[in-house]
Amino acid sequence: MRFAKISRATTLSLAVSGTPQTVDLSTPLKNSNNLWEGVTNPSRITINRPGWYRVSAFVEFAASATGDRDVRIIKNGSATTILAQAVVKSATLITCLTISAPVYLIAGDFVQLVANQTSGGALDLIATALKECPNLSVQLVLPESLSSGAFERE
Repeated sequence: MRFAKISRATTLSLAVSGTPQTVDLSTPLKNSNNLWEGVTNPSRITINRPGWYRVSAFVEFAASATGDRDVRIIKNGSATTILAQAVVKSATLITCLTISAPVYLIAGDFVQLVANQTSGGALDLIATALKECPNLSVQLVLPESLSSGAFERE
């Protein structure tokens, strides 16, 4: 099974309000078929077999009374957003966002986790080992060789 789930070991400061930031990952929780190599491109999970994948992400933002939070999974480092979710702030609670969707990917495509906040100042993306957070994962659910006619491609 092709599956990668990569987390980040340290808190990340989203220093510039309103500027989306790609999240570098550092801790492979599962990395079958070497979908993630953490040296050259630590923010990327790269696909090596075409097919339908479930892509997912989980993040936690520090509490802040102002602004909004959003998380995205992007494809091939561009403005092609696979999935996005936004939520309003909480002054006293950590904001948790989870996103997940099926997407058709080919060999060489890569996905990245992008986080953004509009608090007006720096805001942390919290790293928690117990929750394996933040994380980005991909799982091959239907290889190209089996998917003929099963789904419409994007």
